[in-house]
Amino acid sequence: MLEPRRSTRALISIWATLAALILGFRFLVPSGWQPYLYVPIIFLIAGRFGALLQLIHEGAHGLLSHSKKMNFFISRWLCAYPIGVFFDGYQRGHLRHHAGTNTKIDPPADTEKYRITDFRSPKLYLLLLKDVLGLTAFEIFFAYKQTEESATNVTANESAKDSKVGTLFCLMVCNLVVLGVLFQFQIVPYVLLWLIPAVSPHMFLMRIRGIAEHGLSKQLGVEVTEGWRGNFYTRSFFTKRCHYSFPPMVWLERILIGSLSVNHHHEHHLMPTVPFYHLSKVHDRIAPELSRLNPDVYAAGYFAAAVRNLLEPVPAAGLEGAHV
Repeated sequence: MLEPRRSTRALISIWATLAALILGFRFLVPSGWQPYLYVPIIFLIAGRFGALLQLIHEGAHGLLSHSKKMNFFISRWLCAYPIGVFFDGYQRGHLRHHAGTNTKIDPPADTEKYRITDFRSPKLYLLLLKDVLGLTAFEIFFAYKQTEESATNVTANESAKDSKVGTLFCLMVCNLVVLGVLFQFQIVPYVLLWLIPAVSPHMFLMRIRGIAEHGLSKQLGVEVTEGWRGNFYTRSFFTKRCHYSFPPMVWLERILIGSLSVNHHHEHHLMPTVPFYHLSKVHDRIAPELSRLNPDVYAAGYFAAAVRNLLEPVPAAGLEGAHV
């Protein structure tokens, strides 16, 4: 059952937190302290971008409002465009992700985050460096844009151009509003506290999230061919069955990655039409059976799951015959 007010409260909370972080850093933190606090602040801002992405994700499943038009309005104008996401391309790609998780039809914008999962591989650290440098963000930006353009079903070049220009115009309008409201049209703070968090730490955190949520099959040495089996190898975190024994780690990862019940990722893949605020209830009902059928479905946290084979290499597990 949809409860749009809960999504609205989450949206207001995210934007209020972003405003507090940005305005507090600009006007309350002494200039002498700002260089030392800059990295923690942009990671916290990136964490809120991740929460906005989670609401975009809810909108892609039509879970923000009973009204289709309102669902798209909130998703596009209040969540996606301000952080540079083309909602239509994201939605099409995300539905393909559910249809073929961890398979060849899984969109590159998703598989890029977990194509390498072994933290013993130097190539993974090169990808993390690419994330921090902002290169991954531009690749994903253009990948979603191309997905959107290729699915518009237009044959006239002028119509395709109009669609492309219109979407870019909407994105620019939203960012102009952000520039005016949060940064008083000052370009340097906008670049430092909005663009850089979006293209650098946000991408770094999303790779950690992708490896944790979808890297299990590769960490186990299992090749996924069917979409349903890709869903089988997804993971959830911070659950009653498995969590960090050090609570501050749970709080930190929730702030940076696991907001809005995205930590119940396996449950979401099993029941993608359930809104985020009901996933914990789904977990309570099905967790005992899931734990029996698939003992790797729950992990203590995102970072613990991502680096699971760093010190203790995991051999291929005998999960092929199990069913969830």
